[in-house]
Amino acid sequence: MGWCIVLASDEIETVLAEAAFIEVTGIEELDGLLRLWVADERDAGELCVRLSRWHPTIERVESRNWNETWQREWKAVEVGERFYLVPPGDTSATPAGRVRLEMHAGIAFGNGDHPTTQLCLAEMERGLRTGDSFLDVGCGSGLLGQAARALGAGRVWGCDLDPAAVRSGAFIGSVDAVRSASCDYIVANIRLGVLVAILPEPVRVMRPGSRGLLSGVLPEQLGDLRAAAASAGLICGTERIADGWALLKVKID
Repeated sequence: MGWCIVLASDEIETVLAEAAFIEVTGIEELDGLLRLWVADERDAGELCVRLSRWHPTIERVESRNWNETWQREWKAVEVGERFYLVPPGDTSATPAGRVRLEMHAGIAFGNGDHPTTQLCLAEMERGLRTGDSFLDVGCGSGLLGQAARALGAGRVWGCDLDPAAVRSGAFIGSVDAVRSASCDYIVANIRLGVLVAILPEPVRVMRPGSRGLLSGVLPEQLGDLRAAAASAGLICGTERIADGWALLKVKID
């Protein structure tokens, strides 16, 4: 059994940002209502408190494998100018001139379907140089590392605290294990609170002249992200926004 929190709101991204600190197993928007499923009763109670301004109701419901249901709905999609993202088992032909990447089924973040992952892919193809050493902080599924290799990166690393993260070319652990000034290009696609808290460590591993992408935030959070990045010693560049999510390009002297 699980719990379903039901509320009426047209501020979907704000609701999801409030729910980001709770393990939500499923989300559905239907008939003007937003439904969020959680497996733990304590999480359900905390989520109701966080979402109290929308006057949510809570229901006891049968558990469902929302991850599996969501992944069945994946479709092949062109991302940026170079990539073609396909779900596992997809038999469609890769468009000419594009690199085929397979979405990663599983529970680790960064499967390929989320707008923040796709924002990172589109920016990587513009900024990553052949031979760059690449680090994905909070690598999740490992898809961005796979893309970096396809773009000609030299050494590719990924790190993540989540044991569900793909271990191929990655390690389960913190970025503080990475050698200082060892990376030419970094990506950190993580929600704002965590990103701001760990930002000094990604900055530490960047070489002089290196570039990076900070993503996983809402457009209204870009001001806070810019302030944190500048405070950590980064030079902030272009912002990109897609489907209600945002990315900030950064570099270091």
